[in-house]
Parts: sequence; structure tokens; C-alpha cells
Amino acid sequence: MDCKRYVSLHWVISLFLLIAVSIPLKSRAEEGMWIPTLLEKYNMQDLQKLGFKLSAKDIYDVNHSSLKDAVVLFGGGCTGEIVSSKGLVLTNHHCGYASIQALSSVENNLLKDGFWAYSQKEELAVPSLKVRFLERMEDVSQIVLKGVDALKDQSKQKELIEERCDALIKQYSKDEFTEVSVKPILYGNQYFMYIYKIYKDVRLVGAPPSSIGKFGGDTDNWVWPRHTGDFSMFRIYATKEGAPANYSADNVPLQSKNHLKIKLGELNEGDPTMVMGYPGKTQLYLPSPAISMYQNVSFPTRISIRDLKLSTWKESMNKDPKVDIQYASKYARTANGWKKWQGAILGLSRFHAIERKQEQEKQFQAWVNEEPNRIAKYGHILSDFDSLYNEFVPYHKRQVFYEEIVERGADIFELCSILNTFIHDKDKGLHVEKKDIIKKLDKFYKDYDPEVDANVLGKLLVLYKQNIDPKYYGESMDKVSRYIGKGKFASRLYNKSFLVDSAATKSFIRKYKRKDRDKLTSDPIFHLKYEMDQTYVFTSFFKYQYIKEKISATQKLYVKALQEMNGDQPFMADANLTMRVSYGQIKGYNPKDGVYYSPFTTLKGVYQKSQQSIVDYQAPKKLIALYKEKNYGVYANKNGNLPVAFCASNHTTGGNSGSPVLNVKGELIGVNFDRCWDGTMSDLMFDPRFCRNIILDVRYVLFVIDKYAGATNLIEEMDIVE
Repeated sequence: MDCKRYVSLHWVISLFLLIAVSIPLKSRAEEGMWIPTLLEKYNMQDLQKLGFKLSAKDIYDVNHSSLKDAVVLFGGGCTGEIVSSKGLVLTNHHCGYASIQALSSVENNLLKDGFWAYSQKEELAVPSLKVRFLERMEDVSQIVLKGVDALKDQSKQKELIEERCDALIKQYSKDEFTEVSVKPILYGNQYFMYIYKIYKDVRLVGAPPSSIGKFGGDTDNWVWPRHTGDFSMFRIYATKEGAPANYSADNVPLQSKNHLKIKLGELNEGDPTMVMGYPGKTQLYLPSPAISMYQNVSFPTRISIRDLKLSTWKESMNKDPKVDIQYASKYARTANGWKKWQGAILGLSRFHAIERKQEQEKQFQAWVNEEPNRIAKYGHILSDFDSLYNEFVPYHKRQVFYEEIVERGADIFELCSILNTFIHDKDKGLHVEKKDIIKKLDKFYKDYDPEVDANVLGKLLVLYKQNIDPKYYGESMDKVSRYIGKGKFASRLYNKSFLVDSAATKSFIRKYKRKDRDKLTSDPIFHLKYEMDQTYVFTSFFKYQYIKEKISATQKLYVKALQEMNGDQPFMADANLTMRVSYGQIKGYNPKDGVYYSPFTTLKGVYQKSQQSIVDYQAPKKLIALYKEKNYGVYANKNGNLPVAFCASNHTTGGNSGSPVLNVKGELIGVNFDRCWDGTMSDLMFDPRFCRNIILDVRYVLFVIDKYAGATNLIEEMDIVE
């Protein structure tokens, strides 16, 4: 490239970046996950311009039935929606995956074959699965933050805030079926209280085989165009009076306050879409040094570690059907982040995310410099970020290695953590039910293979040795480090440990007295894990936390300044696994030069993919037969094609899996299940050109239930608008 052309191109890029960030904080129509109680204040005008016929109270109301009463927090981190008057829940297949896997065996493989209850008597209870209904949310900032800023000591501020949050939780917690949480938003500049009603009797109603529910597998994960029938169905049960209860054969289907109507009918590009759900975490106000850390250190490190873990698991899963079932859910969870981070790196790089943030920061600093009082309050923020992140990055990298290899690397390390908590609590004289620990052990060993796990640990320790300075090893790790990577080192370690034996570990728990502590602490694997924990804590963790708290305090002040700079414009709070609303339109996109992705896919695409010799594209014979017969019933488009999925411009993230996607009247048209790979950086920065959420068309859901499964009992139960 000659010098003149380089200067010209550099000028164009700089101008593009300047234009792109010239109004850095005002959200675009597609951007934002909005708090329902603030819709009237911030968003109704935008919603009406898009064509929505709903009022703010139609979406969220405490005193009357609203859409919020048909949307549930499903399990620990997904969303579901009520689609009948009898407590029928629709969510993603991948959200129900762990429950389906728990009910599966080699002899009765529900993951592989699917499951359908043709009557309520056939529905299967799912142990430990819960759903939560949001009863109300409330801004409690005045209660929590009163007088906090007057305290100069940050630890005292934190103490006072925790005290007040605990008091609110205690005040509003009624029983075991009420959950109260108080969460910070805008990095602690505001606090909201959330009160949930928990239902603990939840039963599996229907799930397609994985060849539909996971069609495309890892090959298509985070990728558009998509053809995955990613749904499963459950039912909530309650007492005859409608109260939440633990499982009982006497419980009856819940009559919820509200359920969604399901809309059949043609969808078109440009149609408005609304997503309601529980998005997990976004960090849209991070400074440029933080973006650089994620793009260049955190994400690449996590990818390389999980790459090794996934390939090791997959090798064993392909050889043994039992191992395939045991590790199916673990593999899916681990692979999900692994691929998302790859897409995020690509998106951040293509979006020039670091440079954009730097341009925003120049504008911020210019605004600060306009007034002396701003300089006094905010003038140090950006330089503080630079010095803090410069110090923080090495500690953050060690934290990533610790999390991915020690905390959740080999399965047996997870077991060590369970046992360590048990002996710690028992020795402290705390009440611990041994039967509860035995239940955890049963769950652990059901999905555990020592040979596979030893192979994983051996490879992960090699990676740890290659990347972590020996001064952070600890005595036990230091002793074994010379053997790491030589022969079957890990297998020999496992052979000396009683923890690989389910019966021996359970016997240890049942008979445990304080004098038995040495048996566990001298176990070679437990001892290795314990020392790696201890060494990390004393060499890195406290310093990591100290710098992190300083960054958090600076971030809180930064966001406060950005709000002030933003004036009266809507200012979105980052997602934090609480109910949010996002809105946009059905839209295709142009991921690269010469390529345009239509926003719709059909069953024809399933057939085309199934003709390739790729394991992830094996579709059921019956589904292919229905395609060839064009036996689509009332679920086809006017052109005779059967819709499968569509993409839209709603701002979503993890936790929005299973979220209802609604039309202008609040009717269900789809189930959110993914994002496009090109836009997975939307947790950190949102680009309306590439950020698309991927949605399962509700007509494909109904088609699979009706024509593929023949579960017409479920079709008749739902409120379908043709």
C-alpha cells in the first residue's frame, strides 16, 4: 500500500469512527434491554412509532394481569413463557437440555429419541427444576443508598449497602416459595428489589429428538442461517388452591394469571418484534482498556483452554454411547461460551471496538474539560482506568486460568469443592444434612467417567504448567509438576485416590467424624486441588479483588458522569438477569462484502443440510418424509414453504434463551434461542449492522408437535389465533 493511499484510508476510517460515536450514549431503536417499569418514561414513543398497539401497563402491571405474568425465569438462567391456561411452559430445547439428560439413560434416551406426554399422567417430574414468576420490582435506591456517599471508606459503604439489602430481603421474604433479591444497576448508582414466586413442581411435557432440537449442533451454533427446532415444553404444577408446592401426586396444573396467545400468519421483513425475558449480563459502558483486555487476553485464553477440554471429551463421547449421554449437557454448556467468544473477538475487531471506545472517551474528556467542577469530579477517571487495567491484566489472566482449569476444569475438582465445603461446615459445628450431600454425589457420579476425567486433567495441567509461573504453583503442584505431561501421570494420580469410587466417597460422608478429616486431606487429588486453591488465593486473589474493587468504584463514577453527560436522553442499565424488554424488527443483514442473509429459513434448508455428510446435520427420517410430502398443515407460508427460523434486530444476550418474541399485539410469533456469530460482541458493544437475535418460528414449533409428534392434545390446549 503506498503512503498517499494509506493516509487517505486512515482519514476515512477516522472520520467513520468519529461519526459513529459522535452521539455515544443515545441508544438506537434496536439497542437496549429496558426495565419494564421505565417503559412509559423512556420507550413508549419508540414502540408506537414501530407500530406496537400495547400500552406500558399491557406489558408490566402489578395490579392487573399483564404480559409479565406470562413470562418466567426458567431454571437458573433461561426464560420461558406460559402458552396455555394450564401452566404449559414453552422454552428452548437447550434450556431444558439438562433436565432431559437427567431423565435419560442408555435404555431410554430422551435426548436422542425425544419425549411426548399424550396425557398429563405421562408427564415426568424433573427433580430440582424451578420456575420463578416476577410479582413486582421496585426502585429502592433511596433506601439502600441514603447517606452512603458521605462515607469515604469504600468497605464501610459496601457494608452499609449489604446491611440494607439484607434487611429488605428479610422484610419481604414470606416463605420458601418467595424469593427476594436486591440488585444494583448502573454499577451501583441505583438499586432495584425483585420479588418472585417460586414453583418447584415442574414436569417435562415434550421435547423433540436432538436431531431436531439440536439440529446443526456445534457446526451451526451462533451461526445464521439456522434450522434448529430449539424448543421443549414443561408444565407447572401447584396445589388445588393454586399455591406453589414441592412435588406431590396431588398437585394440579397451575392456572396462571396470564398466558400468551399464539399467532399463525405470514411474517415479513420489517415486522416489529418485542422480546421479554431475563438477559444475563452485558457490559456496555466499559472503557477501552477493558475491551482490549477481553479481546486480546481473556477471550483467547478461555478459548484455548476449552478447545483442549472439548476435543478430549468429544473423542471419548464418540467412542461410548454411555459417555455421550453423561457428557452431553457439560459439552453443550462448555462449547457455547467457547464459540461465542470466537465470534466476539471477530466482531470487536471488525467493529474497531477499541478505537470507537477511545473516540467516545475523547468526547467524554472534552465534555469534562468544559467546566472546572466536572474536572474536579471526573477529570481523573480515564487516567485511573489506564493505570488500573495496566496493573489488573496479569492478575485477570491468572484468574481465567484458575477458573477454567482449577475451579471448573476436571470434574473431580468440582467434587473436591463439594467435599471441602462439607468438612468445613461439619467441623465448624454447622448443621449439614448428610443425605443432601449424598444426593449431590449421586448426581455427580451419574455423569462421571474417571478415565475420561483423568485424560482431561492430564492435558489441562500441561497447559497450566506452560502458562503459569512456578511461583504460583504451591507445594503440591510444585512436586508433581516434573511429572506433568509424562506417560499416564494423571491416571496414576486417579488410581491412588478414593474419590473416583462412588461407594467409597459416599461411605466416607455417611461415617464422617472430625478424626476422618485426614483421610480426605491426604488424598492426592484433593490435596492437589486444595493447595492450588490456597496458593491462588494467597498469591493472586486478594490483589485481584483489591484492584477489581478500585475498578468498580471508578466504573460507578464513570457511569454516573455518562448519565449526567447524556442529559434527559434514555439511558439503558446493563442486563443483570432481571426482566427486561427489547424491541426491533425482523431484519436480514450483510455480514461481509457481496453477502446478504435473508431473515427467514424454511424446512427446505433442513433437507439441504441433511444431504451433507456432517454428523450435526442428521435429520429424522420422518421429518424428511414430511418435507417431501409437503405435509405442513396450516403452518406453511402462502408460498407453500414451512418456516423454521427468522432473525431480528432485538438486543439480547444469554438468559434471553427461551424468551417469547411478540408481535405488535403481544401475540407469540417465535421463541428466541441464539444470536448471530457476527454480532456476539453485543454484550460489550452493539452494532445495528450485524447484531441479530435468532428466533424459532412458532409455526415450526406447532408443526413438530402436531405433524411430527402427533401430540394434538397440546395443540388443542394452546390458544392459537389463525
